[in-house]
Amino acid sequence: MNMSNLTGSRFFLVVIATLTLSGISFAQDARKLSGSEAAATAMAVDAFKKIYAKPDLRHYSVELKRRGKQLEVTFIGDTPKTYPAGTAGTGGGSTFGPDMTYVMSLDPPKIISFNFYR
Repeated sequence: MNMSNLTGSRFFLVVIATLTLSGISFAQDARKLSGSEAAATAMAVDAFKKIYAKPDLRHYSVELKRRGKQLEVTFIGDTPKTYPAGTAGTGGGSTFGPDMTYVMSLDPPKIISFNFYR
């Protein structure tokens, strides 16, 4: 995705959604994302929503791990209290969808790889 395609307001909304999903609370110690980390996270959110038929991100946590000039963005689905009959409760996902990790380059921002998280 070309970053010039993101309008200012859309980019702002994606960053706010990302911060909300990653559990950042302004009542706790503030965490900061660099501009390149925010851009890479926004790209991963957009890619995840396209690959998995628009998952409901309200049921996901997002874990960010910086490794040098790369950022790992992992989407982990919430575990429901009970699983419907005939549904497995193990593996890399939940009834809300798969768990996935995106490895992002920070300069330039792009997806290096993605895989299902276990």
